[in-house]
Amino acid sequence: MTFIVFLSSAAQALETPGTDEKNHKDNNQGIVYTGRSDQFHGYSPDGYELHLLNNAPAEIDLIQLNCLPNTYSKNSQYICKRPNKTTPPPTNAETNTPTTPNPIDTAITTLFTTTPTPQTLNTQPSQGWAIINIPSIFYTTNTPQTQTLDSELGNVNIKWIPQSYTYNFGDGTQLQTQDPGSPYPNQTVTHPYNKTGIYYPTLTTTWDAEVTLNNITLRFNGTHQTQSPPLKLEILKAHQDLTAPEN
Repeated sequence: MTFIVFLSSAAQALETPGTDEKNHKDNNQGIVYTGRSDQFHGYSPDGYELHLLNNAPAEIDLIQLNCLPNTYSKNSQYICKRPNKTTPPPTNAETNTPTTPNPIDTAITTLFTTTPTPQTLNTQPSQGWAIINIPSIFYTTNTPQTQTLDSELGNVNIKWIPQSYTYNFGDGTQLQTQDPGSPYPNQTVTHPYNKTGIYYPTLTTTWDAEVTLNNITLRFNGTHQTQSPPLKLEILKAHQDLTAPEN
């Protein structure tokens, strides 16, 4: 089974545990918790470990929770972490028993130790020159990239997905778009240069990432940016040469 979690950044994690005592009571319909404490670890009726976050309400009825492992609630009030309650968290802070690595933490750490390959910026005409005041064509690809990296919990599979593009044309202007552009005759990203000279356009790509580890898939939006190597583009002025007709 695959669980998908949408995160805007790695900073979306549990708040610092509190120190107050959690009051609770059992009944036939689940457990009602009051007096919220970030330090408390409870279990939902289907056996998942519950971690309350800093903005949780003063009272939560676990019967009403849609508690799936390793997922955040809609309003980020709690996170359900373990698939059963056979291995509760250690209560003795001085225990020397090693803890099992968390798949989500491992996936996030692995993601931010790598980066996708910068994309190639293409222009037309492709000879490294263009004519003044005639729009040059710019384009790249929107093909996702994949990587497989080792971790302490096994292989981490990363799928890099292009999200948006910033074309810097080298003359002080740029274009931000979700369009990768296309070559002639279906061009969609063009730019005219109004002065002759040599310019060095670049392309910055913003990437989303899908990270899969132990059948858990996390989606991270806009986590990485890459920049293409600069292109040398010479802008020339066209002129006419008159020649005599051949006899």
